[in-house]
Amino acid sequence: MAGQIIIPVLLLLATGGVTIQAQGPLYPFQNVGTTSPRDDDGSSPRITLQESFNFFGQNYSQIFLNNNGDLTFDAPWSSYIPEQFPRHGGRDIIAPFWVDLDNTLNGDIRYIQHSSGPVLQQVSDDINAYFPALSFHANWVFIATWHEVPYIGESGTETTFQVVLTTDGQFSFVLMNYGSIAPTSRPVQAGYDTADSSHHFSIPGSMTNNAVGSNSFFSLHSNVNVPGRWVFRVDQGSTGYTFNDPCEELHCTEYERCGERDGVYGCFCDEDHHRPNNESYDSNITCSSSSGIMSISRCQLFEAGFHSSALHLQDESCNGTIQDGRLVFHFDNDNHLCGTTLRSNGTHFLYENTIHGDVDTHGVLISRQRTINLRFCCVYPLEQALSMSVGISPMESIVDKKLPFGTGSYRLKMTPYEDEDFLTSFSTNAIIGLEINKVLFVEVKTEGVDEDQLSTILESCWATPVNDADHPVRWDLIDSQCPNPADGTVEVIKNGVSTAARFSFKMFTFTNHTEIYLHCNVHLCLLENNNCTADCSPGHQNRRRRDVSYHDSGSLSLGPLVLGEQQTNGELIYRNGASDHLTSIVTLIVSLLMTRIWAN
Repeated sequence: MAGQIIIPVLLLLATGGVTIQAQGPLYPFQNVGTTSPRDDDGSSPRITLQESFNFFGQNYSQIFLNNNGDLTFDAPWSSYIPEQFPRHGGRDIIAPFWVDLDNTLNGDIRYIQHSSGPVLQQVSDDINAYFPALSFHANWVFIATWHEVPYIGESGTETTFQVVLTTDGQFSFVLMNYGSIAPTSRPVQAGYDTADSSHHFSIPGSMTNNAVGSNSFFSLHSNVNVPGRWVFRVDQGSTGYTFNDPCEELHCTEYERCGERDGVYGCFCDEDHHRPNNESYDSNITCSSSSGIMSISRCQLFEAGFHSSALHLQDESCNGTIQDGRLVFHFDNDNHLCGTTLRSNGTHFLYENTIHGDVDTHGVLISRQRTINLRFCCVYPLEQALSMSVGISPMESIVDKKLPFGTGSYRLKMTPYEDEDFLTSFSTNAIIGLEINKVLFVEVKTEGVDEDQLSTILESCWATPVNDADHPVRWDLIDSQCPNPADGTVEVIKNGVSTAARFSFKMFTFTNHTEIYLHCNVHLCLLENNNCTADCSPGHQNRRRRDVSYHDSGSLSLGPLVLGEQQTNGELIYRNGASDHLTSIVTLIVSLLMTRIWAN
């Protein structure tokens, strides 16, 4: 009826006493007008227009209706392979659905011109509803309809669409209306383009799989709020209808498709895309030192009812970024904490944060849920035994531990030094010779953790004559974080104050043995609200112990050093105190048999 916008419902219009049916946003077309010849890649004869039509400054009095879904003004066109707009092709073209179609067996391509009657009035009313400031009164309408025309060589793909040209002598408009669009793997271009492409528009979804099928962007969306209808002003001086393509801004990946849900555009998962771990939105967590990265599937999140732009970490200023179809959040300790907390639960220390957002039922979020909360954490086990083969480096032993998925990792390194300033490490790859009674300086360092939050503690170090940490014959160097009072050569230089712990002792050898093996238990301590250093003054030696479980096992070795001349004096261990005595050489194999991480 006049004065109403056509919406996607069934309408009955009467013209010339004949009842004519319109489908959705399409204007009446059945049983009226002229049928274009049945010819694959063919065109209509030259159609003389009843009124001159202005297309961006060019006035045309003729038009050609091409069977492959487009209109041209200068000549018929048989091109069946669509080209993306802008094409800079030297030809004005209006393409409601440019694709390889075949009307030789099924379907009709019809066209008709109106200069009076209810259709003319309906078009005028519609244009005025979309452009109320123009006071448009159409004096001519041209309608071309492809009714149930299939794609070439694809039975059962009948597709219906329509293009409308109208003018009042001053303003010119093109309307593109879409009915049932069958699926196909063929590319489709929809929109318009001028000869020099100074004016062009491509309907979102063109040349992608979003153009066709039951989820066709052309049919489900609109630039005038009438699903399946797209309207463009195309007269001289016009730049066409301004439409910011939300799909172009979203950059949906090849396994996503752009679509709209409850008024919000987003990327849905492609129908053929596997949805792993749908309940957790295919979450992926990577932890390194005091930083963490969590990513989730954008399309799974959108399908669950949440738009990626509405989510953030505990600090609301920390939003995610889209990378290859995933919403990625990260935090670190370098001015990007984002509300991350560090805590210990007695068995692990954890960096924790939460991805969440509040649902605004009148705004951006599209879920009926009140909130979404996705808690994630980087977990460092409180205790583990680390291992590495002997042959990495005789001077600097390094342990790299790859922790399970979603947990953190760090590295322990033990290095022997020649000097008390810890500047010169033993740097040769050959056999190392150490003099009996010579001071050996040892550093154990934890790398890959936050230096401001964690410290390394040497809980105990001891030596055995064989490569067995549990051997009954042993000599304690450090016990409960303090030097063994029975060995006056041991000095704990630094312990529990940073990620590097240091100690020294004078070299010795076990009686009747040519080698020694050094073992250390190492803990990590959370510095905040904890005293990570021991009081080693007489009567105050720290004896803190923890009942913890072991995970993994292994050894890490340094050396070797070869003993030359054996000395005996009846003691468990032997050190030569005479400065003028020929020095013995011993084998030093330093083993980090097990490493514990301890958080108070």
